Amino acid sequence: MKSLTLRSQVVVWFVGLTVVILAVAARAMYLETRDHLSAALDQGMAATATTLVALSDWDEHAEAVEFELDEDLAARMAASRPGSSEEILTWPERAPVHTRGPELLAPLPEPDWAADADLRAREWVEYTTAEGPQGKVRICSMLAYTPPDPEELDAHEFTLLVRVQESLAPLEAELAAVLRFTLGFGLVALAAAILLGFALARRVTG
Repeated sequence: MKSLTLRSQVVVWFVGLTVVILAVAARAMYLETRDHLSAALDQGMAATATTLVALSDWDEHAEAVEFELDEDLAARMAASRPGSSEEILTWPERAPVHTRGPELLAPLPEPDWAADADLRAREWVEYTTAEGPQGKVRICSMLAYTPPDPEELDAHEFTLLVRVQESLAPLEAELAAVLRFTLGFGLVALAAAILLGFALARRVTG
């Protein structure tokens, strides 16, 4: 078998090194983008859950937790997050307080779900991913304790289980766009590397 000429060896080594560098850089960029988008989604869902807790208060007349939100504001919030779902339940009674959007795809947690969580000191948050008929969804489940209002004589404390569900379709679309851009840029860079490899080989063997 005829061995490669020096010029061919230079081209092969240069192109091979470029391919390795591009592959490592592309993988790192894709993973970093995925982690950034996923973290942003989780933070947004947790912020929504915290807002829902803040909008829940004890109704002295009904002797129950009441969800208070203006209808116009609720409509605008729903329009800004199409396909999303919200659910508020009292804990551990699991009495419904507020529900909006399609059915959540994750089952309710078991009674000992947060047995080790000190809800008086902080919130307890868990994230899960589920497969639905319209694709994957991300679900944020939060247990939040609301202390009694010190300014009210007959104040009540309560704990809520808040769940927020968001479609992963927008995130997956962004990742697909990043992947297409990365592949396109990689092909252009590879073509440029081949041309540079031939130019370098000519200089080395010239």
